[in-house]
Amino acid sequence: MEQDMRLPGAELDVMAALWATGGAATAAALHAALLDGKGWGMTTVLNFLARLSARGFVSVEKVGRKNEYRALVSREDYTAQAVSALIDRLYGGSMAALVSVLHARGVIADADLARLGGAGGGEGGEEIPHWLL
Repeated sequence: MEQDMRLPGAELDVMAALWATGGAATAAALHAALLDGKGWGMTTVLNFLARLSARGFVSVEKVGRKNEYRALVSREDYTAQAVSALIDRLYGGSMAALVSVLHARGVIADADLARLGGAGGGEGGEEIPHWLL
């Protein structure tokens, strides 16, 4: 994926609502889904959908008298890219460093770490810098 996959929180909320519908919905359906939690007006939802369309995250197709919006990026692809970018940015691309930090903070239990295939340390025995922990 060549495009910048990072989404601001509000646009990610719209994408999450779209993914929750199975990947296709009208603006009215998305507005209804977002109304309780966000309280956004229809114009706000339409503005976010226009931005997402311009960035290649959704397509717009006329169905009868309404526009239907379809996700062009799956939740799985988005989250995989976002996690990969986070690991690259914060841990120099080392998954081992991330896992080590999460284990040290108690987010990953010893049993889970053992299931992942190792205890402590990094890839190939690399030392994790103290500032990452």
